[in-house]
Amino acid sequence: MTRGYLDPALFTQESNDLAAEADALTVKKDQLVKEISGSIHKTDTLRDLIQYAGHAQSSASFDGALVERFLDHAVLRTRNDGVFHLKYGLRLTEKIGEM
Repeated sequence: MTRGYLDPALFTQESNDLAAEADALTVKKDQLVKEISGSIHKTDTLRDLIQYAGHAQSSASFDGALVERFLDHAVLRTRNDGVFHLKYGLRLTEKIGEM
């Protein structure tokens, strides 16, 4: 720049453009890392559920630890219909009450 090879205004503009592109690429990289981490977590949780289901004994009693282990949240759609959202993305629709 001191020898006159590059116009200072052009250098500043190009430098700013490169910095903005680097920032945008960093944001995109961070989003991809979070997405991959979330997928890995869902896969681990699903593997855990498959292992549990393969070896578990049927039980009619409530197990809070089991609920916390697999359930993300539940939505009551009507008085007799609920949806259980499991941690790895599966949604189970269940009838509640008398059949």
